[in-house]
Amino acid sequence: MILFVHRGKLKNFGIALGDYKLGLRLTFYVILLFLPVLWFVSSLDGFILTQPHLQQAKFNWNVLIIYEIGMLIYMIGWEFIWRGYMLFGLEKRFGYYAVFIQMIPFVILHFGKPELETFGAIFGAIGLGILAFKTRSFIYCVLIHFLVMLSIDLISVLRHRTEVYGIGFDSLIELIKRI
Repeated sequence: MILFVHRGKLKNFGIALGDYKLGLRLTFYVILLFLPVLWFVSSLDGFILTQPHLQQAKFNWNVLIIYEIGMLIYMIGWEFIWRGYMLFGLEKRFGYYAVFIQMIPFVILHFGKPELETFGAIFGAIGLGILAFKTRSFIYCVLIHFLVMLSIDLISVLRHRTEVYGIGFDSLIELIKRI
């Protein structure tokens, strides 16, 4: 579509490394910031019941690995649609307002998930949109979104397998002991 319909360049739709130093640095800091949040969130009933989305992955490491590879492929497509094609496609006409426009369908597609995740999608879409603009790439959005999903899935699987659902530091130590 980009090449033949829009007659555009792929890099103008975020298919590039862009500012990789900024992208990798921000990816690292966002994941570091989110790990304690994900530890807390993974203890909530809505997440205990739904994470990972493929429930069989809770019981089998091989299934979890295959599922996560599938999630990475899915995230590449998902992030390209919102932070690549739509965001950069709307940039010329709407400028930075494109961040808010791409946020709307992104949040709507989170309806039916735990409330915290749905509301978090508002800030996630805005943050990822700004990141894509700043780096001129959607790749770092893929990394962040996938690593957040991978982290919540791993924490949830470990909680399920060890039956440790607390949020304190003592629960973290207990979970590590039981692994």
